[in-house]
Amino acid sequence: MPDRVREAIGGAARTVRLSAWTAAKQARRHPDLAPDDYARAGRILDTGETFMEGTDRAMGFLEEDGRPWRAVVKATEDRSETYLVSLHKAQPYDLRAARRRLKRIDREGG
Repeated sequence: MPDRVREAIGGAARTVRLSAWTAAKQARRHPDLAPDDYARAGRILDTGETFMEGTDRAMGFLEEDGRPWRAVVKATEDRSETYLVSLHKAQPYDLRAARRRLKRIDREGG
């Protein structure tokens, strides 16, 4: 988890976890994703465009294989842990909408 994203959501954890509940949801909603695809979440947060979604969530986009991917992470209420909420192939309009309506997390943080 890049410091700029962690600090923006007020999280303490430097790693992102995947809960059993989210893993099951992801398998149902995105059966096309393979375990190796989850490495993209780190790349999205490290090098993609990231945005605040509320006070405890960050959303990131990165184009790979000619298609935008989206990852969403959330800090727990006590901010001690951070979890991957969603990872999936996005549409170009998803990124355009994020640019219009969400606050960008810049490279320096915040």
